[in-house]
Amino acid sequence: YGFKTFRNKWQDSTSLINNHIVSLKENDAHSIWVGTLKGLSIFDYHTLTFRNVYYQPYGQQKTHEVNSRIREIVTAKDGSTYIATEDDGLLFLEKGQSVFRQVLLNHARYNASAICLYKAGLLLLFIKGRGLYSFNPSSNSLQLITGGISDATKLLYNPVNNAVLAGTENGLLIYDFQSGKITVPYQQFARSNITNLFRDKENNLWVSTDGDGLGEVQP
Repeated sequence: YGFKTFRNKWQDSTSLINNHIVSLKENDAHSIWVGTLKGLSIFDYHTLTFRNVYYQPYGQQKTHEVNSRIREIVTAKDGSTYIATEDDGLLFLEKGQSVFRQVLLNHARYNASAICLYKAGLLLLFIKGRGLYSFNPSSNSLQLITGGISDATKLLYNPVNNAVLAGTENGLLIYDFQSGKITVPYQQFARSNITNLFRDKENNLWVSTDGDGLGEVQP
């Protein structure tokens, strides 16, 4: 088998932006997006090099390199890409564009700690210390859904029951859009530090934790 290691090289703009990797994503063009503690790199298979990513701060013309901690990378069916960052909030890239657009909340920066796809054309976003929001790219607007969840590091929307699972550092919660209620769905994860949420092709829910192992919940 072949094995390669990629690292940041001092003053080499074609190398990985940072060596502390926190997220990975492959897009439709088969490029590898690498989220790090200090920015985002895109790997090109043809040249075996990386390129850094830029965004346009809200209300500014000059572009800036993305150098915040990357929380999550999500690609929508229409080809749009969303990045949750710790310092620069939500960054949004429309298909065919090369520079991300910054989405502010009340003209202020925020910590976008988790994102996931929602209903057609919409995104769910958790803002640390504020709550759960929806983002509409057509109007470039954020709408508060609930402030009843204090923190969330992972979100997973279930269209079947119109609810979203929120993985937090102190357990797993579920928000029901119809009733507006927040409940603890599974007592096994009531106090766990949730690190990831995933549904497989059989619709089983997989819950990974920091210290309490891996759980599977069958429908």
